[in-house]
Amino acid sequence: MPAVTSGPRWLRPHLTFANVASALALFVAVAGGAYAATRGGSDDLIHACVNKRTGVIRRVGAGKHCRKSKEVALVWNKRGPQGRPGTNATLNGVLAGGALAGTYPNPRLARPEDWHEVTNFGVCRLPSSHWQNNGGVLATAAYYRDPLGAVHVKGSIQCPGGDAASGYTIFTFPPGYRPAQSAYMVAPANYGSSFGTVDVGSSGNLTTGPASGLVGTQNNLSLDNVQFRCGPSGVDGCP
Repeated sequence: MPAVTSGPRWLRPHLTFANVASALALFVAVAGGAYAATRGGSDDLIHACVNKRTGVIRRVGAGKHCRKSKEVALVWNKRGPQGRPGTNATLNGVLAGGALAGTYPNPRLARPEDWHEVTNFGVCRLPSSHWQNNGGVLATAAYYRDPLGAVHVKGSIQCPGGDAASGYTIFTFPPGYRPAQSAYMVAPANYGSSFGTVDVGSSGNLTTGPASGLVGTQNNLSLDNVQFRCGPSGVDGCP
């Protein structure tokens, strides 16, 4: 059978009637139960004619004849045989997990865990001054981890008796709430009139940065900017 002489150049050496017939035979086998015919009236079948020279396929209506000298008739099913039943045919009532809560088929986003209030504050200056919540209308120091593994911190704290010293631990995060590597963040002090830095390492210690930026901490140090990803993932409950 001659090769195709029209159409894209890259296709011409490969598209022959034999190739088309082979491809259609494979498609027929996959579709399941397809067969060649020149006539038939079932709406469940697709009728087509394949040009012997070019391999072009044209669809025809049921009962229509192909050009016998130029075309070959093919018919295949619109729908293949039904597959075997799956092992998980339904998820109705199955509990959702991870970042989802509720049951399928209509789960919802899981609510974040409750805030963990900080109760064991570290020393902010010698000899024995400890950080404490600022109190009043300001938020207390607390943290939580969301379903995606981000640890969020809030709160306004103060160093009673004077400004805080650098390098002192404010409090320590428990395992599962610590970063895999150190993270540094800006911490507004004295209601935004000055700024310092805080950092948290893989040990979980949240510590103060340079002393020059902590002027005013006897009045207020905000922890609202502290946020980081817990790590390593999959350890101590870190997602």
